[in-house]
Amino acid sequence: MEITVVYEGESIQLHVTKDFPIRTLVALAHEHLRKADDEEKNSLDLFVNSKSIEFNDTTTIQSLGIKQGDVISFGPSDYNNAKSPYVSPPRSPYTTLDKVQKQALQSNLKTGVENVPESFNTTGMAYIRLAINGVEVLTLVDSGAQVSILTSSAAKKCKVKDLIDPRWKEKAVGLAGKSVDALGTIMYCDIKVGEQTLSGPLSVLNPSVTEVDLILGLDFLFRYKAVIDLGKRRVTFDDGEPIEFLTEEEALKISAFKVEED
Repeated sequence: MEITVVYEGESIQLHVTKDFPIRTLVALAHEHLRKADDEEKNSLDLFVNSKSIEFNDTTTIQSLGIKQGDVISFGPSDYNNAKSPYVSPPRSPYTTLDKVQKQALQSNLKTGVENVPESFNTTGMAYIRLAINGVEVLTLVDSGAQVSILTSSAAKKCKVKDLIDPRWKEKAVGLAGKSVDALGTIMYCDIKVGEQTLSGPLSVLNPSVTEVDLILGLDFLFRYKAVIDLGKRRVTFDDGEPIEFLTEEEALKISAFKVEED
């Protein structure tokens, strides 16, 4: 349906659906029409055809009984005593809701770039350099992983593939809820971290599941009292020497093992 939104003598015509939230309409109107300061915005009331209306986060166009051609306006509580706000024509013959939303998105982008510019750069992953049987493996420190995972190709390269016990098969569940059955578990494996040695079980999965050789999950992180310092980009195990996260360039030099499976 088509409605007219009026604020401070300026107006726009919008195409909206019946279930469109009033709260969103208010935000779009403030963004597109003449801007008020924050205090003034908070004190404005909503009027439909000059009748004061109360609304909340669940109020929609339909729940207020707004119909095609109705006029929605914003003003102070004594709005009805003020002069008619309809003296000015629309600032453009026709403005679509899509245009208003695009303007709101652009304004929000500008605010984001100005206030949190670092968020618009690629965030490096928490990669570290570990070793199994003296073979360097690209490792991701992942506090979102319940168990630690080694790829079967890395297990082969590190000569621990014969230790994979097929009787113990963990089920890995990804972000989208997709589950992957493990090939088995290495029940005890030593991992060299700097001058320290971490030991524990590793679930073994097909290398297609992850882009790294090893995912160090919560089982190891809890066992060795890991402290992840994102500000300094490093992780510490058992009060040992901090292990610096690798840069993307350093991580690329330790490319994950992609070998043919037997």
